[in-house]
Amino acid sequence: MVPHHEGDPLCESLQSQKDHLEHFECRKDDLEQVNLLEKRPAPRSAPRGWQETHDAEGDPMDLDDLTDNPAEEAVEDEEFERFLNDLHRTHDNPDADDGEDAFDDTEEDDDETLVADADDALPVPEYLGANVNMPEVPTRDAFQNSYVRIVHTNGLHHLAMVSCRCRGAELLPCDLIASRLVPASFQNIRTLFSAQLLDFFRLCNLELKASAYSFYHLLQHLTMPMAPAEVADLYNEFHRMTRLWRWMKKLKWAGYGHNGKSAKHIKAGELAIFCTACPLPGINLPPDWKDDVNKCISSSPICHPGP
Repeated sequence: MVPHHEGDPLCESLQSQKDHLEHFECRKDDLEQVNLLEKRPAPRSAPRGWQETHDAEGDPMDLDDLTDNPAEEAVEDEEFERFLNDLHRTHDNPDADDGEDAFDDTEEDDDETLVADADDALPVPEYLGANVNMPEVPTRDAFQNSYVRIVHTNGLHHLAMVSCRCRGAELLPCDLIASRLVPASFQNIRTLFSAQLLDFFRLCNLELKASAYSFYHLLQHLTMPMAPAEVADLYNEFHRMTRLWRWMKKLKWAGYGHNGKSAKHIKAGELAIFCTACPLPGINLPPDWKDDVNKCISSSPICHPGP
């Protein structure tokens, strides 16, 4: 929800949407809890070896006295894989029949067999699931609020932007920035970047020398670790927003917005950060510094106090 940055944060329209959404989410949560209790799978027997290594309450016992037998461990691992696959099939389709195991014993290929990709040839356990595609995201909610992409430090998220334009559509970007969400465009807003993300990247770029390209790939992996390429490619938008955020930070540090000056007309040197180490007459130099026989004038043109 995007509150107004001036006056009452929640107008009548926003308050009514908030009340309706909270009531809807409460009913939805209660219905999900009922469905989970009704569709809970029947308890399955644990694989062989579980009772030997766990007590009656399910806590692991001391395993120092157990003997190491590779053959028995291989059998127990295979039974444990079947146990997990059975739980996976029961959760997705309780009425399904037991099928084959996730790991089938197949003949080993010879050295002349061509393999397209070694990663594709690795067996994937059935309980991990094979569908890693992005779920279909709705475009609008019940109040006709459009869904937007919010890029945060933990990845990309698709959420409905609950907003109100009763005070003018041109104030929506200001409301978003006051909520610490920076829009990628100011006309048709579809992508938002959180201030925490932009500040975090600025520090990573300063201290870790991380590029925008590598950092956005990190966000893709955080969003979908199994298929990062399925995540929307917003590298160009992210790179542009990082430059805009740096410019906004410089304006803030220089006092713009509080000194009455316009950010559209900035003279050379007005955004420079004051250096307290540089010798400046009247600030950290005595008035008679020119007459001091022991004075040492820096040869650097940046730190030179003057003629």
